[in-house]
Amino acid sequence: MSDPLPRREREAPEIADAIIRMVRNSLGRRTAIGDLTALEEIKRVRLAVREIETAAGLAAHEAGYSYSQIAYALGISRQRAHERFSGETPIPDDVRWD
Repeated sequence: MSDPLPRREREAPEIADAIIRMVRNSLGRRTAIGDLTALEEIKRVRLAVREIETAAGLAAHEAGYSYSQIAYALGISRQRAHERFSGETPIPDDVRWD
């Protein structure tokens, strides 16, 4: 029996794990010694992930997933998912990737 998921969907968790390891290895050592520039780089990573998460949440809702399903996938409340992905609440400037 063939795998029902496309290859890229099967590989997504492996890619995410590799990215997490790379960030931890690179920035983890530097934060352990109090490197302030590492904190700035962590902020850049956080903002990029937040932007990707927002785009994915909006796309999931447009594809027909409920706010409850999106909330479950992200580990947030349904109310918070609705606030973030309904398009009714603007995305704050500090989470934009400009």
